[in-house]
Amino acid sequence: MWSKLFLTVIAFIPGVILAQGQHHLLESMSVRQIDDGVRIDFGIKGGASCTGAQMQRRLGESDYVQVGQIQGVCGGSEFTEFYTILDSSPINNQEAHYRLILGNQGPTTELSITFIPMTGEVLMYPNPTNGPSRVRWSGVDGDVYILRVMDASGHLMHEEQVIAPSANANFQDLRPGFYILQLIKEGEEPMSYRFLRQ
Repeated sequence: MWSKLFLTVIAFIPGVILAQGQHHLLESMSVRQIDDGVRIDFGIKGGASCTGAQMQRRLGESDYVQVGQIQGVCGGSEFTEFYTILDSSPINNQEAHYRLILGNQGPTTELSITFIPMTGEVLMYPNPTNGPSRVRWSGVDGDVYILRVMDASGHLMHEEQVIAPSANANFQDLRPGFYILQLIKEGEEPMSYRFLRQ
């Protein structure tokens, strides 16, 4: 059940977009990791131009590539219209920069996220947690792992050395929200697990 939960919103950007003499207001825009993809949610108010929206991604200083598109994005004159675009093939474990191209209006401000794939057999309980937790994973008994906890934008929040196949951990110092726990052993792919700190 908890594997279907998503990470918290990382960024929120209001702004004004001008196009063809009309005043369009980008009411909101956020980027988040959802299961195996990266999703941009946005809301537009104003204008009658019903052009499409493209989702673009870049890594580092590389050029943008289109990774998603929807047709017929319109802003309501009296209310905000909300839309979602998904990048279903995000780049793993690297900071990626996303933006929208809203028809002929040009690019929005860029948002960044580090996509961390959910892999391996990891179980943490309780989840959600108020702090003290037990972590179990599919490691060889006695092997040494690094346990890392990152926030929604990939910033390291906690790190400690643990011994397989289980460990006690305390996340009491974390603020409420979604986090990613990684178990790392040299020479192996990291195992990742999402959890909620209440």
